[in-house]
Amino acid sequence: MNGFGPEFMYDAGRSFTQGAFSNINPEGIGKAAGTIFEEGLKNSGTGAGKGFAEGLNNFFKNFKFAESANTFSDEFSDASENLGSGFSRGTNNFFKNFKFSDAAGTFGNEFKTATENMSEPMNEAFSDAAGTFLRNGLFNYLKYVVPTIILGVGIPLGLRYCYHKLIHAIGRPNLAIKERQVTILTPLTDKIKNFVSRIFNIFSKQSKTESPVFNEEITRKISEITRSIPNIVKNDGFFQNVLLYGPGGTGKTMISEKIAKDANVNYIMMSGGDLPQYIKRGEHVTELNKLFDKIASSSKPTILFIDEAESFAGDRGKLKRSELIELQNAFLNRTGTQSKKLMIIMATNRLEDLDQAVLSRMDYKIHIGPPALKERVAILKSYIPHFFSAADSKLSFSEEQIQRIALRIDNFSGRTIFKMLNAIACKKGMSVNNKLTSSDVNQTVTDFVEQEAQVASFSSK
Repeated sequence: MNGFGPEFMYDAGRSFTQGAFSNINPEGIGKAAGTIFEEGLKNSGTGAGKGFAEGLNNFFKNFKFAESANTFSDEFSDASENLGSGFSRGTNNFFKNFKFSDAAGTFGNEFKTATENMSEPMNEAFSDAAGTFLRNGLFNYLKYVVPTIILGVGIPLGLRYCYHKLIHAIGRPNLAIKERQVTILTPLTDKIKNFVSRIFNIFSKQSKTESPVFNEEITRKISEITRSIPNIVKNDGFFQNVLLYGPGGTGKTMISEKIAKDANVNYIMMSGGDLPQYIKRGEHVTELNKLFDKIASSSKPTILFIDEAESFAGDRGKLKRSELIELQNAFLNRTGTQSKKLMIIMATNRLEDLDQAVLSRMDYKIHIGPPALKERVAILKSYIPHFFSAADSKLSFSEEQIQRIALRIDNFSGRTIFKMLNAIACKKGMSVNNKLTSSDVNQTVTDFVEQEAQVASFSSK
C-alpha cells in the first residue's frame, strides 16, 4: 500500500495546485482534474511496483530458512523489482499516450458552450410564455371572473343585509329601544365600523374609543361569562342569567353590550323606566310576548338587557300600577325555566327593591361599584383626549397631575368623571383667551368632590 503514501499525496497535491489554481476557467479546471487523475495513477503504478518488491524482499529476509532460502529471497527480490519496474513503465507509457487533462479541458469548454447556446433560447421562450400568460390569461381572469364574483356574491349578500335590516326595523317590538342582530355580514360590518372609527380618531386627534374599565375581579367574571356563551351554544346547553347592580354610571350597560358583541350573539335592550313612554295602556303584556316570540324565532341566541329593572321588576307588594304587576307576572311566566335561546342581563341601582321571584331567575349577581384608583387613572386617560388638545393635556394633565386628581375623586363613577372633565372644558371655553389653567382644573375638581359628597350625604338620610 506504499503507492498511496506520502509520495503519492505530495505528487497529487502538487499536480492539483499547478493544474487547478493556475487557470481558473473551464479548460483549466478540466485540465487540473485530468492532471490529478493522470499523475495520480502514474505515480500509483510506480509506487505499487516498488512497494510490492520491497515488501516481498523484507518478508523473505526476515525468515532465515537456510542459505538456499536466502538465495531464493535475493533472486525473488530481483524478480519482484523487475516486476515493479515493468508495471511502472507500463502505466507511464499508457498515460503518456492518453492525456486526461486535455480530454477534461475539452469537455469543460464543450459543456460551457452548450449551456451558453441553450440559455438564450430558453430565456426567450420563458419570457414569451410569461408575457402571453400575463397579457391573455391574467387579463381575461380579471376582466370576467372578478366582476362575476362581485355580481354573484356581493349583490345577494347586500340584498340579504338590507332584508334583515328592513325586517328588524319593521318587526322590532316596541319594548326594544335598542337592537343588534347578528347576520353573516356582521363580522365584516363590525370591521368596517372599527376601521372608520380609528380613521376618525386619528384625524380628530382623539384616542381610541373608550371601553369599560373595571377592576381585575369584575373583568375576570365578565370574561368567564363571555367565553361560556359559545360553549353553551356548541353543547346545546342552557344560558345563565346575570344581574348587575350598583350605582349609576359604573358601566353596566356597556358590560351587556360588550358581552353580546364579543360572544357574537343578538342583543336587545329594554328599559323599565321607559315603559310608560313606549307602550300604550293595556298593551304591556302583548308587547312583552311579542318580544319573547321574536327571540324564540331567531336563529341565533339573544341577550336581553333590561335596564332600570326595579321599575317593572320591583316588589309586587309595593307596585302601585296594575299594568306593571301584569307585566311582571308575564315576565315571570316566560322566564320560569332556563332557555337555550335567551340570556337575560338585568341592571339596577336599587337591588333592595327587586322582587324575590325576579332575583331567583338570576344565576349571577355581580356588584359593579365605583372604580378604584387604578381604574380612575385609566378612565381619566381615556376621556381627556376627547375634551382637550395635546398642548392642554401636556400643560394641565401630566402623569403626576392625573394621579393627584384620581386620588381626590374617590367613589366617582365613570359617568361622573366624564361630566367633571366636560365641566373643565366648559370653564376653558368661558375664559377670555380660551386658555386652560391649573387653577381652573383644581377648582372644578373641588366643586365636583363637594357636590358628590353632598349628594351622598343626602341619599343616606
